[in-house]
Formats: sequence, C-alpha cells, structure tokens
Amino acid sequence: MITDLASYDPERTYTTAAHDYDAALEQFWVFCARNTIERLLLQPGDRVLDVACGPGPAALRAAERVRPDGRVEGVDISEEMLTIARRHAHERGLDNVTFTRGDMDSLPYDTESFDAVTMVLGLFFAKDIVGTLRGLWRLVRPGGTLAITTLGPKFFYPMFDVFLDAVRAERPDLELSIPWQRTEDPDTLRTMLLDAGVPNPAVTDELTPMALPDPQAWWRIVRGTGIRRIEMEFDNDTSARIRRANEQWIADHELTSLVLGVNYATATKK
Repeated sequence: MITDLASYDPERTYTTAAHDYDAALEQFWVFCARNTIERLLLQPGDRVLDVACGPGPAALRAAERVRPDGRVEGVDISEEMLTIARRHAHERGLDNVTFTRGDMDSLPYDTESFDAVTMVLGLFFAKDIVGTLRGLWRLVRPGGTLAITTLGPKFFYPMFDVFLDAVRAERPDLELSIPWQRTEDPDTLRTMLLDAGVPNPAVTDELTPMALPDPQAWWRIVRGTGIRRIEMEFDNDTSARIRRANEQWIADHELTSLVLGVNYATATKK
C-alpha cells in the first residue's frame, strides 16, 4: 500500500466521480463542510477562499454566512466539479460566490487577501503538503483563520477494510494508492502545519457515525469519493463482483451505520 501520488491522479479521479460524488454529497460530505465553516465564525462582509472546493459544499455555506457584502472564491482542478458547484449556487440564489478552475499550488491571489482560507478533504492530494500549507497561510489576513479538514484513521469503518479485502481477493498484486492516509494522523497534521510556519494550530479529531440506509448506499460512496480511483482499476465484471461481495457482507452483518474519522485543524493569524 502506498500513500504518495505516484499512481493516483486526483483530476482524473474526481472528474470521473463528479456526478456520483454529488449524488453522495448530501448524506456523506455536507457535515464535514458544515463543521469546518462553523468553526470560522464568519461575519457578513468577510472574504473567503475555499481551495479544492469540489461541488461546493463549504464554499456555498460560507457564501450564505458572509452575505450581503462578503465574497467567496471556490477553486478546484476539476471543471466537472465546478460546473456542479455553479449549478448549486444558482439554485440557492447565491451571487456572491465564484468558482474557478485552478491548482492549489498556483493560486493567483495577493498575500493576506482573505479573512478565511479553507480546504476540506483536499490537502492529502498536494504534491508538497508543507509547501501547500505555507502557500495557503500566506493568503490569510491578520486576524483571519486557516481551516484545514482531513480524513482520520477511521475511514468509512468497517466497510473500507471490507472493500480492500475484496479488492485484494481479485488482485493480490495490485499496489493500492491511498493518499488520504498521508494526513490521517492528527499529530502528523499538526506537525505539518508547524513546519509550514503556521503557529499554534488547533487540531481536533472526531469520530462521526453515519447512517447506511441500505447495502447499495455503500457503493454510492465508493463511486462518489476518492475510493473511485481504486475501483477504476477493474473491468465492469470484476467491479460487479467486488460490489456484490461488499453488499453481501453488509447484509450478513446487518450493518446500518459507518464510522468516519475527521480531523479539523484551525489557526488564526496574529
């Protein structure tokens, strides 16, 4: 098992998964965005940057908080994700948020130009995590806050382990790329922030129970999250076997909920 990005293409993965990601969004990801934004105590008039914004759950929530005079910029590498985010903004009547295609390490913004900079479930895709954090911190105004949210060690427990067992049964030779494990340890995340020049970061790790309404709901998670990259290694028949094995395990164990570990890190610039 490898945790670097050598065999993981985030843009391809999330472009492929964009519409499935959106289908799984409400039930499985909105709480991460909500919890991140609530930690910021945003005020009307604030300017917010949301990096690796995906279909926009954090950016849209921030846009609602900073109305009427505040602005939110959402940046993502996947144009398909951005198209969905723009649609959601239109549906909510939010005209104070802009979504732009861009790279997390080439952000065209002035130093100390945002009251808050957020990245929800995207840091582990950075080529140089410490360098990326340093660049995000540069954009925070004095008195402003950086908020980084990553996945913790309990990743859709126990089903991700069940999924990996089924994958290995089909392809014991397959090298699995799991980038989110790069930032799953809270102490490691805190050290990365300190190394990036972010002083006194507060890192909180939480375990969140998530309802699994039926066995099929698990496969919506597989196809609508970064797990999709592993599933993409298989042809349709093999993928179908893995899916059946997973859904049978859920039925046999009468599983009705999952556990998702999440790390919330914040730091305020003096």
